[in-house]
Amino acid sequence: MISSSKNKNLKNYGLSTEYQADVAAWFNREPSNPSASCALNVTISEFGCQGLEVDMPIIGWGDDIKWCGSKWVPLGTTKDDKDYRINSYRVLLTRGRDGFIVFILPVVNMDIIEKIFKDTGVRRLEDN
Repeated sequence: MISSSKNKNLKNYGLSTEYQADVAAWFNREPSNPSASCALNVTISEFGCQGLEVDMPIIGWGDDIKWCGSKWVPLGTTKDDKDYRINSYRVLLTRGRDGFIVFILPVVNMDIIEKIFKDTGVRRLEDN
């Protein structure tokens, strides 16, 4: 799983978003290791996944970027903060070689995110 470094709400779903100093170990550990990428309980951020090509990453979509009307509105106080947030999601969405899965939190105001993905051709897993 990969997620934005500012995505703090995944902790509510039992997923750690803490910085992973040893990304190679996270990526290459045996699947039975609870701190391996295959365990699906620790995410790495846009920093850790830069340069990785993953077959089918699961992206934890956070509430640090929202869709308002016709544009993305990222959290942040400065233009640089906002630009950085958009670029973070650009990195996350381009890590998959064969595609990607987006985990959208089942919370209020996230249904618009699901609609945007659906409108752009991304299919729900249960629809496949």
